[in-house]
Amino acid sequence: MIRKWRDSIRLKIRNYIIIDDFFPDEICTELREKSLNAKEYTQKYWDYKALDFDNDNSESLQDISNKYVVPKIPLAEKYLRSWSFVYDNVARGVLPHSDPSFINVNIWVTPDECVEDFNKNGLRIYRKPSPITWDKLPQDYDGHHSSEIKSYLKHSKYDRIPYKYNRAIIFKGNTFHSTDNVHMKHGEENRRVNYTFLYEY
Repeated sequence: MIRKWRDSIRLKIRNYIIIDDFFPDEICTELREKSLNAKEYTQKYWDYKALDFDNDNSESLQDISNKYVVPKIPLAEKYLRSWSFVYDNVARGVLPHSDPSFINVNIWVTPDECVEDFNKNGLRIYRKPSPITWDKLPQDYDGHHSSEIKSYLKHSKYDRIPYKYNRAIIFKGNTFHSTDNVHMKHGEENRRVNYTFLYEY
């Protein structure tokens, strides 16, 4: 309970928590290969594609969450869903959006040697949270609400979390965040792959 309370305070003060070397290497490899070798994807966007692991036709990653996420993040008790994104080697990536969750755990599983430009490939976490009235706003992966969100975040500052293999970033679901552009080395095996785990309160 003390650990859970401390995590809550850290999220209030810093807006996010970073934990490096989060998964065992074999789990990162398993998750990366699962996404890179998928024969079908749940959704395809302009420069990346997604795998949803909790829809009616796919497996759940709740077992991995229970074994590896919850012991490190006591706030992640109530698993909601998870997905992965596989990006083009050069891409803009996901636009600013928030998620319908209590907390998010975002993890990068592509090795550092696959990165072409370390000034890119990270995560932007905006310091201005989404309004309470936007609780039901859909995730803006398709750009449907991009102009409204862009206007709202116009003068908002953000923190840039640099890319690092096996780095987990934990933040509240109502925190706006986006990909900080993508530039990986050429080749399918070098694509940037990240996993997102969502949890309820």
